[in-house]
Amino acid sequence: MKRQDEELTVITRAKELCGYILTVTDQSPKKFRFTLVSRLQNYSLDILEKLYLANSVVIKEGTPAEDCQKRRNYQREAYTTLRLLAYIAMVARENQCILNRQHTVMAFAMNRLTGFMRDLHRKNGGEGYILKCDVRKYFDSIDHAVLKKMVDDMGLCDRTKWLLNLIIDSYHEQEGKGLPMGNQTSQWFALYYLNGIDRLVKEQLRIRYYTRYMDDMILIHPDKEVLTQCLAQMRDYAESVLHLEFNQKTQIHSVEQGVDYLGFHFYLTPTGKVLRLLRQQNKKKFKRKLRAFRRLYRNGEIDSTQIGKSLVSYRGHLQHGHTYHLRKQIWSELVLRRGTSAPYTQDGEHV
Repeated sequence: MKRQDEELTVITRAKELCGYILTVTDQSPKKFRFTLVSRLQNYSLDILEKLYLANSVVIKEGTPAEDCQKRRNYQREAYTTLRLLAYIAMVARENQCILNRQHTVMAFAMNRLTGFMRDLHRKNGGEGYILKCDVRKYFDSIDHAVLKKMVDDMGLCDRTKWLLNLIIDSYHEQEGKGLPMGNQTSQWFALYYLNGIDRLVKEQLRIRYYTRYMDDMILIHPDKEVLTQCLAQMRDYAESVLHLEFNQKTQIHSVEQGVDYLGFHFYLTPTGKVLRLLRQQNKKKFKRKLRAFRRLYRNGEIDSTQIGKSLVSYRGHLQHGHTYHLRKQIWSELVLRRGTSAPYTQDGEHV
C-alpha cells in the first residue's frame, strides 16, 4: 500500500509540473512559440507519459526480469528528460521566454486594468472616473498584531502558525510594525493584509472594475460620486482596522487623463485602444542605469555578460508596454567601449 501511495505521489507531482510549465509559457513571446515553448511543453508531457508507462508495469514477486528492466528503462528516460527540461527551462529563463512569478502576476494585473478600460469604452464611450489608492509606506506600516490575527483565522495548524508568527516578529521598522522588503513571505503577507479591502470593494461596494497589486489599488466607475463614497469607506477601514493611511497619490480623476500603474501610464484612446507608455520617471531612471553601465564597463569594473544579465529584468518589464520604439532607441544607443572617455560610437561593443 505504501508503494502504491508513493507511485501516486510521483504521478501527481508530474501532473503539477505539466500544469506549471503550461502556465509559465502561456504568455511567452511569439518568437519562442515553436522553439523553446514547444520543447518545454513536450518535455513535460514526455515525463508524465514515461512515469505513467513505468507505473503500468506492475512489479511483484515472480515478475519476469524483462518487465523489471522495462520499468527501469521508463524511469530512466523520465529522469533524463527531467534533467533536460531543467536545462532548457534555464535557457528559456535567460532569454526571457518564461517570466518569473512576479512578472507573471504583474502582467495579469496590467491585462486586467487594460480589459476594464476597454470594457468601459465599449459600454460607456470611455467616459468615467478612476480612483487610485496608494498606502503610505506600506511594508513599514503593516501592524504585526493585525497580521497575526489574520494568520490565526486561516485555520492552520499550531506549528505553522507558530512559524509564521516567528517570521512576522523577526523584523521591526518600528515597535510592532513593518515587514522586510524582498522576502517571499513579506510579499505573501503584504498581499493578504489588504484582503479585507478587496472584500469591501467587491462584496459590499459592488465595484466591478477593481484591481490591486500589493498596495496599488485602481477603481473605475462612470459616476464620480460613487468613487468618492468608496474612498471614504476604504479610508475608514484602512485606518480603523488595518492601521494604515493613504498617501497623497490617492486621488480621483477622469479616465481621459489615464492612470499610472506598475511603472506604466495607461491611456485610453478615443478608438478604445489602451496604450501602456513607460512613465517619464522610470524612463529617466533606466537611462541613468545605462550610463552607469557604460562608465563601469569603460573602467573595467564590469563585463558585457554581467550587464546583459542585469538588463534581463528591464527587458521583461519593457515588453509589457507599448515600448517598441523606446527599446529600439535604447539598445541602439547602448554602446560600450573600454578605457576611453571619448563619446560612444557604433564602433563599440553592443550588449
